Amino acid sequence: MEGFHYVRKHELILGIMALDMFAVLFGGAVSILPAFVKEVLNAGPETLGILRAAPAAGGGHHGNLLG
Repeated sequence: MEGFHYVRKHELILGIMALDMFAVLFGGAVSILPAFVKEVLNAGPETLGILRAAPAAGGGHHGNLLG
């Protein structure tokens, strides 16, 4: 119980843990991406590659914008 009290007292740690929890929860969407591309978008491996590369491209773009 001491751990819970410590985290509740220190909001920064609580925020970091919450951010990590959401990343883990929503990270599972990437694992169903191949089925989504095939069944919903009716597309092939090229589309899957573009969708998988989009976060990296966006990160690189914003990294360049920020300097």
